[in-house]
Amino acid sequence: MKYLLLFCNNSQDLAAWQELSEEDRAQKRVQASQWIHEHRSQIRKSYGLHLPHTVTSVHVGSGGQPLVTDGPFLEGTEVIGG
Repeated sequence: MKYLLLFCNNSQDLAAWQELSEEDRAQKRVQASQWIHEHRSQIRKSYGLHLPHTVTSVHVGSGGQPLVTDGPFLEGTEVIGG
């Protein structure tokens, strides 16, 4: 059996992350990397997503007009990192 684990945050959590010093963010990344390393035997792949404000997608909308949306992700109010 396989599972998908997503870490979900809202916009307030993202703002709090961005307010951390670079040193604090680096420490949090180290902690996350240690957790992944400790559970490596159960984890097949791990990927991170770009922040929502950095990505856009262009699709053909109704009437053949271009439709520009945020990211290649589902629309929602939560921020998802994997």
